[in-house]
Amino acid sequence: MSADQIRSYSITRALRSQLSGGNLDGLEREIHDELNGIMPNKSEGVWIPNDVLLQPGRRDLSVGTFDAGGALVQTDIAKEPIKLLLNKSICFRMGAVYLDGLQGNLAIPRETGAVTPMAVPEAGQLQESDPSLDQVPLTPHRIGVTNTYTRQLFLQSSPRLDTWIRQHLFALLALKWDSIILQGAGANDEPMGILNTPGIGSVLFAGSATYPKIISFETALAVMNADVGTLAYATTPAVKAAWKSVARALTGATTVSSVALWEDFNDGTGDGKVNGYRAVSTNQILNNSVVFGHWADLVFALWGSGTDWILNPYSLDTQGKIRLTGNSYVDVAVRHAQSFCWSADAGNQ
Repeated sequence: MSADQIRSYSITRALRSQLSGGNLDGLEREIHDELNGIMPNKSEGVWIPNDVLLQPGRRDLSVGTFDAGGALVQTDIAKEPIKLLLNKSICFRMGAVYLDGLQGNLAIPRETGAVTPMAVPEAGQLQESDPSLDQVPLTPHRIGVTNTYTRQLFLQSSPRLDTWIRQHLFALLALKWDSIILQGAGANDEPMGILNTPGIGSVLFAGSATYPKIISFETALAVMNADVGTLAYATTPAVKAAWKSVARALTGATTVSSVALWEDFNDGTGDGKVNGYRAVSTNQILNNSVVFGHWADLVFALWGSGTDWILNPYSLDTQGKIRLTGNSYVDVAVRHAQSFCWSADAGNQ
């Protein structure tokens, strides 16, 4: 979708159409029909494209009650609601590969062994050797979100409800994706994230962070030939704060550098620099851990080109409420486990 289409697209117009018998029109109808034509399963509700979703609890909303003279006072609603303080999503801007529009299961072939060159005499016999391959499988896992609203809210709301849904309900779904990429359990229907991928590297701080310990993350990748591409550190704000007040010092050095473990990048992103690499902080990472890796070796797969949103006006009809439910089908894969190293303990001890 173009930037103008994303701005013009109205989530509430698309959802409200379900209250009036599915009479979509305009841009929302055009997008829904296009997605319905390419998706293997037809939506029981309305397709809302991922371009809109990727543009930030459960709580019931209602229009409110006016009594004791309050109905005589007009209330103007600000254009933008006060936003909830949410975690920062990092994986896509760190370079994770995003695949969407999938239908069947996906398997990515991966080289696991190479042919063997050899030195032989001028007329000597070369011995044949074969490369070896395996596959990185991707299968859909359902990740959804649901919330309850009053029917009256949808009938009376202005475009400000559209803004709220974009910035709150949709953003929480995107944050769940980000959390799964980082540390998905790989069990109980949840995809497996970086932390639980077998074979990733590990560093134990066993005390306060030091410059040699930080370098060991880079070394863990380098000895496996994985120190290429978009390498970066990710950790929590608490670790960032600790590292900004610790000076770099090499083992055996008699002097301490005036450079901190965490330096400011000053590029407007709020990111930092650690050991010469970009470093980001987010509360998405648990237990004040530190992860370093080649982020382009992360694959996030999404089945379909949109998230299926269903407005259910029936199950809570006696309360004048409707339930909004969104479903996405996703998976995560690490192309090479050797491309990531995760600390076994906290980086801010």
